[in-house]
Amino acid sequence: MYRFPVVLGTNYMKSFLNVGNAKTVASQIASSTSSMQMYTSLSTTRKTLFDPTLVVPATYSPYYQYPWMGNLTYNQIDLFYIVYSSISSLNQMPINRTGLEFQKFNSFLKPSYDNMMNGTKYQLQATF
Repeated sequence: MYRFPVVLGTNYMKSFLNVGNAKTVASQIASSTSSMQMYTSLSTTRKTLFDPTLVVPATYSPYYQYPWMGNLTYNQIDLFYIVYSSISSLNQMPINRTGLEFQKFNSFLKPSYDNMMNGTKYQLQATF
C-alpha cells in the first residue's frame, strides 16, 4: 500500500513532463491504480492500516497549503482515503495537475502519507 501512491506520483510527474514512453507511463498508472484499488478493498489491508497498535492515532496536515484547504488536518483513516480517492479520480488521462484531485494527492503524499505508512511498517516489523 505504501509504494503504489509513490509510484503513481512518479508516473504522474513523468506524464506531465512528457518523460519516457507515454504509452508505458499510462500503462503503469493504470496498473498501479488497479493494484491500489484491489488491495484497498481487502479486509487485511484495513485491519493493518487502522490497527491502533500498528498506527498510532495522529493528525496529519498537508505539506502544501492551498488556499481552499484552510487549516485541514486528517487522522490516519481520513488521510488514507483522501489519497485513495484522489488516485481513483486521477486514473483518467491526461491528468490535470492544477485540478483539485491532484492538489489533494500532492499535498498529502509528502510527507504526511509517507510518515503514516513508514510508522505502520516500523510497528509491523517490530511485532515480528
